[in-house]
Amino acid sequence: MGGLILSIETSSPCSSAAISDPDRVLAEATFTMASEGGRRLPPAIRRMMDDLGLGFRDFSAIACSQGPGSFTGLRIGLSLAKTLALANGIPLYAAGSLLLVAYNACRSSDEIYPLLDARRGEVYAAGYRFGGNRFIETMCPTVIAPEALDPLLPDRAVLVGEGAIRYQGEFLESGPRFRTIAQLSLALPRASRLAELVHRGFLSAYVGDVMAIEPLYIRRPEAELRWKGER
Repeated sequence: MGGLILSIETSSPCSSAAISDPDRVLAEATFTMASEGGRRLPPAIRRMMDDLGLGFRDFSAIACSQGPGSFTGLRIGLSLAKTLALANGIPLYAAGSLLLVAYNACRSSDEIYPLLDARRGEVYAAGYRFGGNRFIETMCPTVIAPEALDPLLPDRAVLVGEGAIRYQGEFLESGPRFRTIAQLSLALPRASRLAELVHRGFLSAYVGDVMAIEPLYIRRPEAELRWKGER
């Protein structure tokens, strides 16, 4: 699609917001969502818009990450994106953070498995194959221990993401079956890459009540588990 896109990514510790057109990233701000991250997001967006002389009506779409990832970050980012889209009558696009990380390695013709650190010795994982302006999900997003994931992966699988880097040693024990992309710049989802997915037609705008879109947590929040006495 054409036009300007405001994209918001708050699933990872290093969150970002970006303004992009079909040809380039016009502005991108990065910040940590820990502690004061929620208060920094709206001013960061406003500064980028002011620098470019833009109003919300100038955007053709708003895009946001849906998770999995930081529970607090996802609530803040998705809530802001939904509010802006609804208040200004702008189409809203949402994409999983695992898809965003996989897209960082989309030039590979092999199956790509993005892995994000889920803590407790587990990773968020999914599988994708890219071709043209479309992708196929070969494994649904899940949370799993690296040693349990290993036998599920096909030969020549491409592993990317912070989880792939953290548990690279475990996967290396399987020999040369996998290829791990250890570049930190490709390990996390980014707002500018989210906008690129929309511009290239990989995603469809949400149809219906945008306020009904919920984060993709996969795992229940830590506070909820503690409240119910589960570990």
